[in-house]
Amino acid sequence: MRTLLLLLATLTTTITGPDRFSYIYKQGDHTHIRSSAGIEKMVALSKRWSGEYVWVQRNGRQYLIRDAAVLAQVRAAFADLHAYEPQLRAAEERLRPVERKMDRIEERMDDLSDRLSDDDDLDSATRADLERQLRQVELEFKELERSYVPAERETERMEREHDRLERIAEERFEKIVLRAIDEGKTERVD
Repeated sequence: MRTLLLLLATLTTTITGPDRFSYIYKQGDHTHIRSSAGIEKMVALSKRWSGEYVWVQRNGRQYLIRDAAVLAQVRAAFADLHAYEPQLRAAEERLRPVERKMDRIEERMDDLSDRLSDDDDLDSATRADLERQLRQVELEFKELERSYVPAERETERMEREHDRLERIAEERFEKIVLRAIDEGKTERVD
């Protein structure tokens, strides 16, 4: 399941140029996919082989790469990206509890606002108490938001860096794979 989640997290639906270069690169818990095909097809295809491999479809032909030297180059192409991912995941994990707390506070604010606006028959003491509760909850939210916004910005910055590292890795990867195809270091699997 963890592999499937990583697969879904790294799935891109990009097509490069007119030759429709699609691929699966699997190494341990990391699975990278680029394809215009449906996710179900790619997940099924990724389970066809075990261990570390590269599957490529280019110009209607499918290739499998298991050559140790080529796979070492591919690992190196993705090394910076893989090294960065734990930092990004940790930053995202730090935000989750705060986001959940903010969601709960927003629900309380909505509930109090609804109670104030839906019932015109509220006596003045009840209305005043609900308004006081609403102000208190709004203050809680603003206080939490002050700490959340900088952490969210930092996570967004880290996501942009991740995207940059992914673009670099994919550019290197594509060159390595095309060279492997040209040099006959692949196996046809179509």
